[in-house]
Amino acid sequence: MKKIIDVPNICFTGGPCGGKTTILAASTDSLISKGFYPFVVQEAATIMIGGNVKPDNPHLQKAIFKTQMHLFKTFNAAAKHVINPVVLHDRGALDNRAYISEEEFRKLIAPRRLEHLRDSQFKAIIDLETAANGAEEFYTLENNKARTESPEEARALDVRLQQAWNGHPKFIMIENKGISFEEKKDRAVGALLGVLGFPVPIEDEQKYLIDPSFDVSMIPKNIHVVDSPIVQDYIVSLSKDSERVRMRGIQDCEIYFHTIKRSIPGSTANIEEEKVISKSLYRELLSRKLPLTTTIRKMRYTFLFENNYFELDVFLNKLNGLMLLEIEKTVEGREIVLPDFLEKYILKEVTGDPRYSNAQLARYGLQK
Repeated sequence: MKKIIDVPNICFTGGPCGGKTTILAASTDSLISKGFYPFVVQEAATIMIGGNVKPDNPHLQKAIFKTQMHLFKTFNAAAKHVINPVVLHDRGALDNRAYISEEEFRKLIAPRRLEHLRDSQFKAIIDLETAANGAEEFYTLENNKARTESPEEARALDVRLQQAWNGHPKFIMIENKGISFEEKKDRAVGALLGVLGFPVPIEDEQKYLIDPSFDVSMIPKNIHVVDSPIVQDYIVSLSKDSERVRMRGIQDCEIYFHTIKRSIPGSTANIEEEKVISKSLYRELLSRKLPLTTTIRKMRYTFLFENNYFELDVFLNKLNGLMLLEIEKTVEGREIVLPDFLEKYILKEVTGDPRYSNAQLARYGLQK
């Protein structure tokens, strides 16, 4: 496995006319004011088509992918020579999945594994919903000659892009519903700053206990679901905080994470700092595993429903049968719409209940 890059990379994606150009500019300005050194990687498709490579050129998608990978490597090399670098990307490699068949995409990225490419490059994916969905009066093709999609095509492309990135550990969707573009921009910039820890990212989730009779096969076929095996251990913290290490993915395609989580007094929210680490560092940290704790093993199923990002964890080994549904609140005040196919299987809300925290489960199992 290649060496993990320490420079934070953030990918902005979404259907056409989602406001990426304006929001990238606002993000850059905000980062500078906060003491960061931002780099901005331009959209590879715009570079290629703007250079007169026609959209029907059979080599276009391969050229876009190779350009993306080259720009990623080049900008990260440059970023290592400045203080507080952040690399912002106008689209990423998995955006290509929305434009070609899955078989073509797998051939395009070979010998790379899709899961590793999805999870290892970017600290977060910020998805900007196309104006063609909820802000139709602002949808235009005039400001980018590489854009040719009708509103209907833009909406379909938006869905395919969401599906392409579904499964990433930090997927944040910024929608149009009920807000102005200025509010959308502020939310996107706020999400970016939160991911970077300025002042600190706050994780605030709603959590529900699911009846074990529910089966993942009951999720409607029209909902795109991504599954990822997770192995998680809690380690002795060098401070008073909770620390964990996590391995996510299948054999030969694992991504490793180190997370420090601090509770906020009087709140169900937590301050969470997470980064991708190398396999060797993962093994080193794992040597500090908390005594008398159980390794958490689970399958995580992620999906989008009504513009909310859901994580359904199905626990294995000693916790076999336990199911927890989590909805991360990425936008303050956003209405949470629970999936209709899951409602009758929800036993109760367990948000803030320490018995259902992974840390508690690792220490004591499920205490009735």
